[in-house]
Amino acid sequence: MASDSGPCPADGRPVPAAWTRGPQGHEGVFQLWRTVLRGEPSDGAETGFDDRELADAQLAWALPAARTLDAGERALRRAIRLAVERQGPTGRPPAEDPDVRRSLSRAASLLFAAEAAAVLSARAVHTLTGELSVLAPVVSALVPTLVAEVTATLADLTENGPVDVLADRYEPVGPEPLRERNALAAQFPWLVHGFALESTDDRLPSTMLLGAPLPPLDRSRLVPLSRGGCSVVQALPAAVGVLGQDGATAHGGEIHDLAKAVLAAGDELHRRMAEVLSVTDFEQPDRRLAAGYEDLYAAAACLQLWSAQRTAADGQPLWEDGIWLRAALRELLLRLRGLLESAPADVPDHVGEALADRLVHAVRTGGPLTPFAVVAAGAAVSGSAT
Repeated sequence: MASDSGPCPADGRPVPAAWTRGPQGHEGVFQLWRTVLRGEPSDGAETGFDDRELADAQLAWALPAARTLDAGERALRRAIRLAVERQGPTGRPPAEDPDVRRSLSRAASLLFAAEAAAVLSARAVHTLTGELSVLAPVVSALVPTLVAEVTATLADLTENGPVDVLADRYEPVGPEPLRERNALAAQFPWLVHGFALESTDDRLPSTMLLGAPLPPLDRSRLVPLSRGGCSVVQALPAAVGVLGQDGATAHGGEIHDLAKAVLAAGDELHRRMAEVLSVTDFEQPDRRLAAGYEDLYAAAACLQLWSAQRTAADGQPLWEDGIWLRAALRELLLRLRGLLESAPADVPDHVGEALADRLVHAVRTGGPLTPFAVVAAGAAVSGSAT
């Protein structure tokens, strides 16, 4: 991949050349911010408010998200390498220890979810521009939250397991989740209404397809509130329905069961969101609902990106058997049930061992550790639509 830098959408600083593909690098990071910058902004119609200020507020998440994903990927790769190369108390590599393998798989699953949400949102800047008032706070809070959990999981191996120094804990930087979750909670009425109607933007399919060209950013479509809700989440019921008709997919039954469980959690989440009466004074339970909506958004993004890319990505280790999707959905479902305090709190793990094997193989061969590291490199930044 070319290593030349370009300006970031928030402050004009170049992206370091070190963020290029390599044994330590993360391809999707470089592509993420380039996707946001794809095309020149159109003149558009007058929006009635400060276009630049609104654009800064709704586009500034891109570079922090890219940096955060890069930190998570590097921490995971380092942890796996050390777990493979070092010897534990028994004389065998920690990567063979079941507890270590479970932790590595869990960390990777959370990283998959964070990357899916960020990659999809980067494309949505151009296609679902009118929904950025929802997408921006979701990604701004979700990505650092998940990556902090990734590195905390890896650091726990240091504290409780046989590996000396696997990863440093990552402290999130950027906008405070409190502010972002308040901004999201203020839009609950429109999100609840849109979810009930299952209304989606016609541009959603092209957003999901990473090979589809992107139009230039039309700043005239930026609005302070998305009165149509969030198409990605509102398409979830239809996506689950399509899965139920797909009997040819390997492990399709497990994926469908996970997707149905996520949808059920989403139904309960929206029921509780509908009970939030004020749109100005939020309590901690309201912000917990906002955090739940972030997880639901990530689950919907995972499911729909997988559905759109699974044929094109055929043969990629993390796409075989839908393993990355199954792992990510399981972790997100656990988070949703925990936030909602709903039973059953546990979800059977059918992928941890196989995923750990593929992660170890990827590190040994210098392969990608995330599902979009290869797919996004070739498709997410395809030519602009004319």
